[in-house]
Amino acid sequence: KFAKDYGIDITFDEFINDGDRDYRILISKMLQTNPEIIIGQIYIPEFSIFMKQLKDIKPDVKVTNVESMFYPEDKSLLEGYWYIDAVQSNKNYVQNFIKYAGHDGTNYSEGVYTALEVIRDTNLEVGTNKEDMINFITSGHKFNTAFNDIHFSKEGIMQSEPTLKIIKNGKSVMYEEQ
Repeated sequence: KFAKDYGIDITFDEFINDGDRDYRILISKMLQTNPEIIIGQIYIPEFSIFMKQLKDIKPDVKVTNVESMFYPEDKSLLEGYWYIDAVQSNKNYVQNFIKYAGHDGTNYSEGVYTALEVIRDTNLEVGTNKEDMINFITSGHKFNTAFNDIHFSKEGIMQSEPTLKIIKNGKSVMYEEQ
């Protein structure tokens, strides 16, 4: 119903198991519905395998996904495709990481650093009492982190601005920077 409220027709919906390696029958069934775009909620390595098989069957199909599009080693399969990713990393953090590490970081290094920043800032504000820390973190307080400004819901879920990215020349870049 949610999709219908926004004028989106879901023409095919299928569950994929971790470890699946052959998607050709699934892809054939999916393409029979003549989708305008395929939204694959598939993670690595299954997403890479799915994309190779999809491109063999229909090279011009449009695909998007969540952050999984960042991870395939062969991004040529995804050239020109856009996707929604987590919050954009703070440019100062990235520049400093490159300066000290000599490369642009490992996957999710910003997330680890952000977690450490939240713990440090919370500890400086309220001390080390676990309950006080939890209450402070989930109170809506904004944290300036490697992920820029974030806050947490009452349930403890990190809230941030999502980013629109595109695969260009084999790299994941902000859509507006293309």
